[in-house]
Amino acid sequence: MPDVRVPGFLGRVLADHDDPVGTCFHVAPGVVVTACHVLAEIDAAQLDAQVLLDPLAGGAPFQASVARLDPLHDLAVLVVAQEPGFAEVSGPLAASDGVALREPVRVTGHPLVYEPGHAYRYLDAPGTWAGGSVRDGEVGLGRLISDQVLKGMSGAPVLRESDGAVLGVASGRYNTPDGWLAGTVW
Repeated sequence: MPDVRVPGFLGRVLADHDDPVGTCFHVAPGVVVTACHVLAEIDAAQLDAQVLLDPLAGGAPFQASVARLDPLHDLAVLVVAQEPGFAEVSGPLAASDGVALREPVRVTGHPLVYEPGHAYRYLDAPGTWAGGSVRDGEVGLGRLISDQVLKGMSGAPVLRESDGAVLGVASGRYNTPDGWLAGTVW
């Protein structure tokens, strides 16, 4: 039975039928987005590679094909040719440049929680929008603050709480060795 608390547009990227490595989301009929490094983790970061997905809320796995890759911006687009796939499509995509500082946001995805004997299918990570940055002089990044985004949640959408608009794709959390920028998610 699917979990009704999880939006029907969220999914997991699987290494095999029961081995999730990341999160993905359905942006248009048959079109799915994730982080490129999630696909690289399972040696599928190449055009036309076949990838196994399943709904984050629960449901049968299904195949998708890699249609576009942008390793520099850590984005990948997959195409789902079969039905059923995802039950819903995400909210609108919104430009993050105009988002107000401290705007409430949320990342929901598959968490890799290290607790022996237990498995967690999804986790909601509330946060606040923290503006942007430019990495290496060429990659524009959005930034949010949340100490609850975990490994496995890469590829999940960053959702604005007020209207459910997608502001970006979770690419990684900065794990600071010195305490600076603690909880930063790119």
